[in-house]
Amino acid sequence: TGSTQAMAMAILAETVHQLEGAAAIYVQQLLPLALRCSASEDATCRQNSTFGLGVFGQWGGAIAIAQMQPILSAIQARLDPTKEDEGSVRDNAYGALARLVLAHGAALPLPSILPALLAALPLEEDPGENAPALRALMKCTHGEGTRPLMAAHVPALLVAIARCVGTDALEASVLDEARQFVAWLHSQGAAQLEGIVMAMAEEERKAARSAAIQKQAKACRAGVARMTLRLGDVSRGVQIAMEGDDPQCCRDCAAILEGLKQSADAARLYEEGGQPE
Repeated sequence: TGSTQAMAMAILAETVHQLEGAAAIYVQQLLPLALRCSASEDATCRQNSTFGLGVFGQWGGAIAIAQMQPILSAIQARLDPTKEDEGSVRDNAYGALARLVLAHGAALPLPSILPALLAALPLEEDPGENAPALRALMKCTHGEGTRPLMAAHVPALLVAIARCVGTDALEASVLDEARQFVAWLHSQGAAQLEGIVMAMAEEERKAARSAAIQKQAKACRAGVARMTLRLGDVSRGVQIAMEGDDPQCCRDCAAILEGLKQSADAARLYEEGGQPE
């Protein structure tokens, strides 16, 4: 029955999730089962099987790579609103995509996967899937080979991080990774953006050196300032905002500080932003 299959898939997927690479020898047997059950009439079975597709794909190594097209097709079906009406199943599909990105990176069609992950955050029906999604997006921003794909999405990623932090669904380790990521973004500054530009094709590089890149850099810096404040590093967030020569950023950060009951710092930034209280 559907409920029996759901229970079986939950146990199998969670076991592989805990064993990680040590379970790779079983993936060849488990993948066909997960592919079949991901289309079950039972929603819980679909959810657990879709979670399993991500986990089996993440730790299946060469076996998973060889079966990547069927895996991606099965996940895509769970993201299609005409085929899937359960939000928890869709959230597990996004989590599955994220786990595949974490394991296989540029071997996947990242230009379509990364924007889809960003647009879906925060995942609300199964908030635990926000963690792999954020980790995948941050990893792709870090990685030299995938960084150009994330260039246009960095401000949106900062917004996504802020929204996920606001859900209180992230465990401490993920919050710490987010803090480190935001600090890394700030430390890169112009050098990071220049590296992204240089990695582009020649025609894209010429276009990128227009005013649009300057706007991107400004938006990225403002996002880092806001995110740093939301993650609790008030002094650093204030410093980034003050150094940015961006009145709107100062006003936005001041409003965040008011919510954090940091009146003195809020007043400083309101004044810097041309809106003295």
